[in-house]
Amino acid sequence: MKKLLMIAVAVPLAAPALASDNEAKIGGRIFTSIEHERNGKGQSATDISDNNSRIWIMGSEKLDKDLKLIYGVNSFVAFDYNGWSTDDSYIGLRGDFGTVRAGWLSTPMHYLTGEQDAFNGNNHTQTMGRMTRFGGREIALNYESKTFDNGFNYRVQIAPGANKYKDRKRNGDWMAGLGLHYKHPTNGFNAHYALEYARNGSPDDTKDRQVHSLKVGYDKDDLYLAAGMMYARNVADKFHWEDETKTNTNTRDFQVTAGYTMGNITPKLGVAYGRSDTGKNYKQLAFNTEYKFSKRTTLSFNSGVVKESKDPKTGWAAGVSLEHSLQ
Repeated sequence: MKKLLMIAVAVPLAAPALASDNEAKIGGRIFTSIEHERNGKGQSATDISDNNSRIWIMGSEKLDKDLKLIYGVNSFVAFDYNGWSTDDSYIGLRGDFGTVRAGWLSTPMHYLTGEQDAFNGNNHTQTMGRMTRFGGREIALNYESKTFDNGFNYRVQIAPGANKYKDRKRNGDWMAGLGLHYKHPTNGFNAHYALEYARNGSPDDTKDRQVHSLKVGYDKDDLYLAAGMMYARNVADKFHWEDETKTNTNTRDFQVTAGYTMGNITPKLGVAYGRSDTGKNYKQLAFNTEYKFSKRTTLSFNSGVVKESKDPKTGWAAGVSLEHSLQ
């Protein structure tokens, strides 16, 4: 019976590919690093890790003059990930009104990851990973506006509590997100803001969690400048996922990044600082140099140092990564 169901579903998906009003694409990237890290406790490790290699299938079908059906099945294919549809996967509609998607989708906070963190790497010492520790993917409904002539667009997301927590008793604990984005059409100025609000989303499940993230920058004529800040309320008293504390607090983070492209080479330097209401804090410096072999292939040298108040020593990391985009 399961085989028959699979055939019945596969035929409608494959048949439209023959029509001229349909478009389907497949692509992805391979992105691997060799990294060495020493933490603030004096422990060190060298590993080969994957930086979110992925494969995707995306397409659309014209339903009416200004209306399209859109779909995407995206999956991480890294050797340290398992499963299918682990990246954004959805079905939706796109038209003059904007785009509506339903499925496994990045939150507006997660969309801001690439704006707050301009560095390559697979750990939080040689990237601005502490600035992007919030946000992820949820089973949700998303709306994204079209990009207006002045360069502004926005997105809204709602995620049911029953999907997020797999507990019918928490059906009312919905999560909502908002993203505002502005990129000037000509002068390189850009600004991005994201809000994430989760009812009873604190570490002890008793208070509403909210996170605000803001980044402003300039990106034109080989020069890259960015400054960001983040405020999180009713979150765990930590800056790194390996810290297992569940103490409830508020945190504030700040980062500044600068880069300049000279031919095929782009060096970037970033500094970051974070502090919680309990006094925990960190100070970080990250340095990255990219060398572009081609439009699709990039070699990166990454390094960073960080000092967290909870650790007696300064931690550091260094690595090299190679990225190739399939399309």
